[in-house]
Parts: sequence; structure tokens; C-alpha cells
Amino acid sequence: MICVPIIGKTAADALHDMEKADAAADIIELRLDSMKNPDSRKLAWLLERKKKMAIVTARKFSEGGFRKLSFQERLEIYRGAILHHADFVDIELSSPGLLETLRPSLEQSQTKLIVSFHDFSGTGREKLFSAYAAMKRQFMAGKKKAYALKIISYARSIGDISVILELLERAKKEHVRIIAFCMGPFGEASRALCCSFGSWLTYGALSIEKSTAPGQIEAKLLRDVYCVNQHRHTTPKIYGLVGNPVKQSKGYLLHNGLFRKHHLNAIYVNFLVDNLFEFMGKLGNKISGLSVTIPYKEEIISYLDGIDSHAKSIGAVNTVVRKDGKLRGYNTDWSGAIRALEESISVRGKRALIIGAGGAARAVCYGIIRHGGHAYITNRTFSKARQLAADIGGIPLPLMQISAGKPYDIIINCTSLGMFPKIKQSPLSLNSLRKLSNSGTVAFDTVYNPEYTTFLNHARSLGLTAVSGVSMFRFQAYEQFFLWTRKNQGK
Repeated sequence: MICVPIIGKTAADALHDMEKADAAADIIELRLDSMKNPDSRKLAWLLERKKKMAIVTARKFSEGGFRKLSFQERLEIYRGAILHHADFVDIELSSPGLLETLRPSLEQSQTKLIVSFHDFSGTGREKLFSAYAAMKRQFMAGKKKAYALKIISYARSIGDISVILELLERAKKEHVRIIAFCMGPFGEASRALCCSFGSWLTYGALSIEKSTAPGQIEAKLLRDVYCVNQHRHTTPKIYGLVGNPVKQSKGYLLHNGLFRKHHLNAIYVNFLVDNLFEFMGKLGNKISGLSVTIPYKEEIISYLDGIDSHAKSIGAVNTVVRKDGKLRGYNTDWSGAIRALEESISVRGKRALIIGAGGAARAVCYGIIRHGGHAYITNRTFSKARQLAADIGGIPLPLMQISAGKPYDIIINCTSLGMFPKIKQSPLSLNSLRKLSNSGTVAFDTVYNPEYTTFLNHARSLGLTAVSGVSMFRFQAYEQFFLWTRKNQGK
């Protein structure tokens, strides 16, 4: 289920957000600690108007509360929640005084207790499992039995997600209702995956501006893109993007959309990976397939059981497929680039200037040569251009020599210049592009965010055909999807 936290400085603000949350929420959380001068009267007014089940929370400041509330203020809020028939109250394990004081009222009411534990310092396995054992012992038996345990930690690295998934699997085996995931950028994927591993619910923000914890995903994405409710009682295949950074990637929109279209029990998430060795060791066995981006396209090869001939020639992998327990690598960047280009121009026999010498340039250069084009490679560090030409083919050119000879038929940016957020950057000035092109030149950018970069806008101002990296992204992703599922998307 998806729980949308409701934060507002006034009861009217909270009510407004409650109404907006109805479309995405299965349950709401009324965060009274976010409200100015909260009291049971305001809470009662909100509870009378709710359309979804509600959790009432007056979070203590040390565990993520928005403001400091006294013991008495929090006690009044929780007593009001019970008196006015809130569905749930969420009280921290670290507030034993509140738990003891409220126990008699809870035992005589229909309001259910969620006992929570938050660790903003990290995700220590021993600490979390000890908290789980203590919470289970104290609150999952007898009259004081809690409805659910909630254990939330802050992920300091990608491997921390594995601790939470292990905890969820243990609770599932022990028939303990639990809410568990990781906060923070490294933990974001766990918010989309946790329900598939047994978490009773996950929290989704009404909007990014109204998030209540770091790494919180918008509720509408959890519902419509990640489809967490459909995956609750299933074991979906897990796919994802491995890279650093991954925040700007839109692959999760495309791939999850294709999974829905083909009615596949699968989910695709972005994994922000700071240590590939840790990711592959702790999470690799749970993955059915991967997209791979900067900076791991070469490093990933050492973790695979084999790679196809194209990836071997390029020296980089952007797609991983698990089959019969083995991981095999592929490169779909080169074919995606060629398919994008050939919507506008045939590559065969054409002079193509490739700017850059990294992973994207290697794939594009390979595709140009394989399809009969002539690749001219330039790079700020000329030795890298020379090495790429030695590895794959083509003619290396120092930057100062690229304007020698006749204009190019195709000019391709394979650098990250112009990528969000540095959208004003370009590998070529308007004047330089004018000198290197003619009226029939096609300008192609492998950057796809933004769709039209400064480089492509220069090209369009000169009347040139501009091919966005969005086309390459789409085609390479379609081929990835086929490798994972054997379902062809055509165009």
C-alpha cells in the first residue's frame, strides 16, 4: 500500500493536501508535528473529513520530526487520535513513556498501534536486527500487541538496501507485519521494491516539495509507474539502472511502461551505485537484468560470465541479462545510435566527426564503422582519441585539425557537455559548427536530457538536421527490453 504523509502548518493546509492525496493514497499519515500549535481539536476536525484510513503521527524531533513537541503536547495529540477513532497511531520505540501511558487507552479502542524505529545515522545490520528482535518481543504478543513494526534506516551506500531486504524476508517468514525501507539517495530504490519483499506499505510524497524524508518518491510514481500495489503479493523480476549519477535518467518510465504494456510481473528501478563490487555482491543475485551507465560500463565486465561480440569489440557493456543463473553482457548503445541517425541519413560512405572518447564514443564509433561510415575522432585529450581509433578503428584528429578538409556529413557529440544541469555547455561554438558543416550535415547528440541541447540548438539555428539523444535512448532501451523479455518493440 501507498501511504501519503500530510504536512501543513495549519489544519486548512492539511485538509487541502488530504483532498489532493486521495487519488494516489491508500492510506494517509497526518503529521501533527508539522503543524503550528497542533492540538486534539484540530486533529478531530481533520479526522472527521478524511476519506482514507489515517495514521496519526507526532514524530519526536530526534527521529525526523519537523518541530520539537513536549511530552505533554504529544500525549494530548495521541489521546485525541484514540478518542476520535484514528485508524492508527505511530509511536517510536524510543518513547517508552508515551507507549506505557497510552497502552490502556489503546487496549480499549479500535485504534491500532504502529511502533517505529528510525536510524538516520546509517543501516547497521546488527543494530536494525536487534531493534527488530526487541520490538517483536515487546509488541507482537499479548494485549499490547502492535499492528505493525516500522524500521527505517538511512542508506550510506548501495549495499545497505540488502540489509533491509533481508529484514523484510525474515519478518515475512516469522509472520510479522512490518514496514521497512531505506532513506536517502542510495536507499531510494528500496522504497519502490520494499512492498514486493513484504513491507506492509511504503511512503510516497504528495509532491517532491512535500516529502517528509530524504529519498521519498512521489506517490503517483509509486502507484502508476512502479505499480507497487500490483507487486505486493507477487515476486516480480527486478531490473534496474546501475550508475552514478542516475537521478536524471528516465529509463524507469520507459521500461516500467513496457512491463505494464506486456502485462509482465517486473519492476525497474534506478540504483545509485557508489561501489559496484558491493552492489554485485549484495544485490546482484536478486537482479534479472541491468542497464549500465557511467562510470561502470567497462568495470561491469569483470562481474559477468560472458559478453557478446559487439560488447567485446567496443569494450563496454550497457546491458546485463541473467539467463540460467549466468550473467551475460551486451551493448545496445551502438545499434541505438545508428537507428537514431538512419532515421535522417544513411551512414554508409559518410564522413562522421565524433567528439569524445569515452564509452558513448566507443559505441558510436563502432556503429559508424560497422555500417560503412568513416569515423573521425577528436577529444580534448588527444591520446584517448588515438587509443579509441587503435581499439576500434577510425582516424584520430587533434582538436585544432578538425576543420581541415571538407565539411562533415555527420557531427556527433559523445561527451556530457550540455547535460542537465549544465545545459548551456556545448562541445562546439556556433561559429565552429558553421565551419565544420554544410547544408546537408546532420548533428547528433548522445545527451538526452535536455532533449535539445545547446549543441543541437546551434545546429537548428544553422538549418541543419538535429537528431536528439532521446532517439538513441529509446532505440537502445527497446533492444535492452528485447534482450530481457524477447519482446520486440519495433520503433
